[in-house]
Amino acid sequence: MTTKTLTLEEIYETIQSPMQQIEEDLNTFEDLLKSVTFSPAGTTNLQVNDGKKIRAALLLFSAGQLLDFEPAVKAGTAIEMLHFASLVHDDILDHESERRGEDPVYKQLTLKKALLMGDYIMAQALLSLPEQIYTPANQALQSIVSEMCVGEFIQLHMKENVLALADYKQAYYDVNFKKTALLFSKACALGSMLNPKIKPSAQEAFAKYGENFGMAFQFLDDALEIIQQLQQEQDTRVFDAAQGIITLPYIIYAQNVLQITTLEQLSNFKQELALPERLTSIHQNMKRAQVFNQVYEVIDGFLQEANKSLAGINQEHTKQLRRMCDFLRQKSQNIIIN
Repeated sequence: MTTKTLTLEEIYETIQSPMQQIEEDLNTFEDLLKSVTFSPAGTTNLQVNDGKKIRAALLLFSAGQLLDFEPAVKAGTAIEMLHFASLVHDDILDHESERRGEDPVYKQLTLKKALLMGDYIMAQALLSLPEQIYTPANQALQSIVSEMCVGEFIQLHMKENVLALADYKQAYYDVNFKKTALLFSKACALGSMLNPKIKPSAQEAFAKYGENFGMAFQFLDDALEIIQQLQQEQDTRVFDAAQGIITLPYIIYAQNVLQITTLEQLSNFKQELALPERLTSIHQNMKRAQVFNQVYEVIDGFLQEANKSLAGINQEHTKQLRRMCDFLRQKSQNIIIN
C-alpha cells in the first residue's frame, strides 16, 4: 500500500488564516526594514517573508484551538523575525555567497547595515511579543539569542581546531541544539502557553517535542547539502565542508567507515573535504557504505522521541504536530535513503 505524500500546504490548512496574517505582518515589517536601513531602490527582496515558516506553524499547532488568534500571530511573527535575524548574522559570519538563490542581506546592502539590521530585528521581535505571555516570551527569546551566540562560538572553535572525533560529535550536537532546536522548542512552548486549557506541567512536553523535531530538521538539512552535490555528479563545493564543519553524514563516515581514531587522521579528513575535486569520490563512497541510511535512522529516532513527548496530551490537539513529524520523515526517506 502506497503512503500518501504529505505537503506543508495540506498540513497548514487548519491554520491558514493566522499563517496568512503572519505573512502580511512580515511583509509590513520588511517594508519597515527597507525604510530604516535606507535600502537602495533596487533592493526588492530582503527575504524576511521567504521560507516555509515552520517555526510559526509549530507555535500555532501547539496553541491549538483559540478563541482569539491575535496573540499567537504576534508570537509566531516574533519567532520568524528572530529566525530571520539569525540568518542575517549567519550569512555574515559564514561569508555566504547566496541565500535561497539570491544575494544575502549583507551583499544587498552593506556589511555594517546588515549587522545593525540583525540587531534591530531582534529588538523589534522582543517589542512585538503579545502581552498575555510577555514575561515568559521575553525570557524565552533572550535565552534563544544568548544560546545562539554560544552555538556560534562553539562552531568557530570547531572550525579553527581539530578535536577528537567523540568531542567533535558532541560539539556538533550542541551547536545544532543551540542554533536550531532551541528556537523550535521555545516556539512550541510559547504556543502551548497561549492556550488556557494546557496546564503548565504539559508545556514542557511541547518544548521537548520542538527540541527533538528541531534536531531532526537540522540533521536533514545538513544531509541535503551533500545529497544535492551527489545528485549533480560533479565536483562542486559543499559549503559546510569547505568551512571546516563536519556534519552528521561525515561524522558517521569518519567513525564507522574510515574508523578515524587520531587527531591527525581527522585533520587530514577535514582537509580532503575542503577540496571540491575530492568530494564526489568521498560522497560516492559514503553512498556505497549506506551512510545516508544511518543518517535517516538518527533522524527517525529524534522524530520518534518528538512524538513520544506528546503522549498523554489530547490527540486531536497534537494531530498536526504528529503530521509534521510524518512530513519530515517522508522527506528524509525520499531524499536520503534512496
